Amino acid sequence: MAGLADVVACESSICSIEQGILRYRGYAIDDLAQKGEFEEVIYLLWYGRLP
Repeated sequence: MAGLADVVACESSICSIEQGILRYRGYAIDDLAQKGEFEEVIYLLWYGRLP
């Protein structure tokens, strides 16, 4: 799939990849995985903000 490198397939308000960093609602996934509780991350995904 080398021909599809750097091609955006769709736009989403929930997740994005910027400079190689996966983000959910603007928060880096690494930060959410290390510091966030499961329920907090679900709340973020559902409501668009942390509780």
